[in-house]
Amino acid sequence: MKRNRKILPTILISLTSAVFADDVASQNNNLELDDIQVVATRKLSTSDTELNNAIESGEVIPAISKSKPIDTVHGTTYELNDMAGISIVGGGQTVSQSISIGGLDRDNVIVGIDGVNNYFSNFGGNNTRLLPSPYLFKSVTASQSGNDITYGSGYIGGAVDFTTIDPEDILHGDKLSTFATVGGNSATTGANLNTGIAAKTGQVSYLLDIVGSNDNDMTTANGSTLPYSANQNFQGLAKIAIDISKSQSLKLSFLNMQNVGQYPMAIVNNAGATNPPANFNYNQTQTTLDYRYNPDNPYFDVAVKASYQTSNYAVNPIDTPDSWQTPQNIQYNTGSIKAQNTTKVAWQKLLYGIEATNITASDAYNGTTVLNFPNSNQQLYGAFLQDSWDITKQINITAGTRYNAYTSTNGTLNNSGSLFTNQIGINYHFLPDWLAYAAYSEGFQAPTLSNLYLDGYHQYSNGNGYIYQPNPNLQPEVAHNKSIGIKYDSWFTPEQHMTIDVNGFLNDVSNYVLWTYAGQSGSTSVTQMSNIGSAQLYGYSVALQYTSPWVLLNTNFTSTYGATQDAYITGSNYIVPAGAPLPIPQAKGYLGLGFPIEPVDSTIKTYLNYALTQTRTPVSVYGNLPEAQGYAILGLAYDWKPKGKLKGMSALIGVDNLLDSYYQNYNGYNMYPAMGRNIYAQIGYKY
Repeated sequence: MKRNRKILPTILISLTSAVFADDVASQNNNLELDDIQVVATRKLSTSDTELNNAIESGEVIPAISKSKPIDTVHGTTYELNDMAGISIVGGGQTVSQSISIGGLDRDNVIVGIDGVNNYFSNFGGNNTRLLPSPYLFKSVTASQSGNDITYGSGYIGGAVDFTTIDPEDILHGDKLSTFATVGGNSATTGANLNTGIAAKTGQVSYLLDIVGSNDNDMTTANGSTLPYSANQNFQGLAKIAIDISKSQSLKLSFLNMQNVGQYPMAIVNNAGATNPPANFNYNQTQTTLDYRYNPDNPYFDVAVKASYQTSNYAVNPIDTPDSWQTPQNIQYNTGSIKAQNTTKVAWQKLLYGIEATNITASDAYNGTTVLNFPNSNQQLYGAFLQDSWDITKQINITAGTRYNAYTSTNGTLNNSGSLFTNQIGINYHFLPDWLAYAAYSEGFQAPTLSNLYLDGYHQYSNGNGYIYQPNPNLQPEVAHNKSIGIKYDSWFTPEQHMTIDVNGFLNDVSNYVLWTYAGQSGSTSVTQMSNIGSAQLYGYSVALQYTSPWVLLNTNFTSTYGATQDAYITGSNYIVPAGAPLPIPQAKGYLGLGFPIEPVDSTIKTYLNYALTQTRTPVSVYGNLPEAQGYAILGLAYDWKPKGKLKGMSALIGVDNLLDSYYQNYNGYNMYPAMGRNIYAQIGYKY
């Protein structure tokens, strides 16, 4: 059975993303090889660029990783999976994948777009998440648990935040720019199209960007075609940016994402579990208003962000002998506002602010034979204060505290609470190119509406099912994350750059929430979300990136472990003893090489994604799962970006899984067949 489980695979911790030459310097997302010398002459030290950015964003130590899309022919989940600190689990299909950081997933990892938390959570085991297309975001940042004081509920596993493109990222000159890109791939006979326009008149700039893609049933390396793994994805981004004055700016943004198709793909599991096929239609909108006031004095740098999100997820079973997928039609509306200010006095940088969020949710399907998610509501409130002190030019200490409060209602059922979360970190720039850091930070997760109030009957195979029972007495989960790391960042010459990152973490989670056994109703087991005492996750990562005019190297390796600290009984009435290992992939890595060919404005790229044999859940707990074998997947690509008269053109052709190796993605409970050899191509023009 596919269950709503909270601990899933991870690839942890590094500050270097899986990128090539155009990602050498984080201060210039559009860097080309011939720009390296210019960047080198103006570059700031590691402490200037990273510590100050961390201070302004509310982080006590640098983020795990930050990247821009390597190419836009691949989907966002593909790009994320190559980033340090992030793992994508749940198979190769867009709608059924989740983001994991540090072994924690789903509700425990914030997924933000332009700093706005996407609060849409999973319901009844549906593992869904809409992510912006690589065409629509210019960077994505991954942070460790509790590392940023401005984040509220959901931050016990970390945060992934997408920064969408602005008009100035597209404009050529000051007036007008148009662009179009088309691509496709063979393994899903898929196609994607992007077109848009950016313009500026006076102090106002505009952007409209539209993306469409289609993927059909996926082909695996053993020659089979997986049914119910097709989808059509449409996204659109519109922005208006206004420079009100030298000290004031206003930005209005509207993002729409819709994914329609069939899911889930088949799973391979000796325990006999299968996934019932269903049609889905998932639509999400986000409207954001950003106001900035910076009068160029040390006392005021005010930022106000207001947003409104709508999420609608509808799923209907496909008529097959195994038609026991839960029908749902969930509407999720979220409104939020956040205001913060930065004050710099006497070597202190004070960041402080308040925020409030209101969430309403409902499910149009209700009855005795389906899972019910009745009308419910949640309010979240927060206030935060952070002090960052530059003790010397080399040493910075940052400490912060956040007050969190929440209240949830569903008819006569109520749940509320409040708590403080704290953080402290030290950053030591002990040599010109070396940065060491250590931090203790806390994150919390208010009980989600689905965890509190989901009830009803879920049939997971013919004649077999569970009764889900609400639990309005859930306590918030709290993460206590300890992390330590070191980073080397140096320019040997104006054209040679190297970074080395080593990072380790230990995360203890209190009041951990998962499905547990709640009794029997006749022959049917009753299950509900409950708090267990604690769980512990820990791991390390090593990463290296080297860039030069003749070779580009990027590699990272991570290991993650986990264990429950308290015994508990699963919803299937299996006893899990204290100290039992958590089902987390033990090790995963990436190796990328690029070879620039400057005379023809091209780069040849090759990469290797690999995983070692995975840690398995004990057979006595979740059934006889097959061996989760490791794998190594090779890819090759040719990238052409001409200069001179053809500047603005771009072309990319490549192949994933070059050797057509058959392998399976493992999420700790199930195994999903992965995509076989996939040939892809893309061509674009920007004017």
